[in-house]
Amino acid sequence: RIVGVGTARGAAINLHGSWAEHERGAAELPDLADAGLRTRFREAFARARPFPHVVVGGLFETGFLRRVAAEFDGGLEGARKIDNARERTFRSTDPAQFGPATQRYFDLMHRHAMVDFLQEVSGIAPLIVDPLLMNGGLHESRDGGRFAIHRDFNRHRQTMLDNALIAITYLND
Repeated sequence: RIVGVGTARGAAINLHGSWAEHERGAAELPDLADAGLRTRFREAFARARPFPHVVVGGLFETGFLRRVAAEFDGGLEGARKIDNARERTFRSTDPAQFGPATQRYFDLMHRHAMVDFLQEVSGIAPLIVDPLLMNGGLHESRDGGRFAIHRDFNRHRQTMLDNALIAITYLND
């Protein structure tokens, strides 16, 4: 199951303009406790085909995501190159090297409000975030790159927890 920001058919929700910018900081999330918002996402997730997913526009403020992208733009120090049938990418290997905006992004994604929201939308509970970002973190696909829909693993090597839900945020404009 995938929750992402990108393009898909039949499961898109655009949050741009759905809350006042002055009501939250540039690096904050909308009110994820809002019952109407949760219902819209849960219904979109359930009816999406060919697999349960939802595509979200405007979850994060554009300027904030641009700051994350700018930290990432210089390349990945110590990146691991992946080149197989499913993907051709470069992946971060050390979250300690992330800049402040990137660290804030992961703080927001891992906070209780987001996890609780994703549990209700997906129907998968309990969700436990991966602070190690195993096969997660930052990925870059350059010209000729590819990133097909796939699951890197079913069970986490260190925690032995199932890999039940994936969240992807695209940083390209």
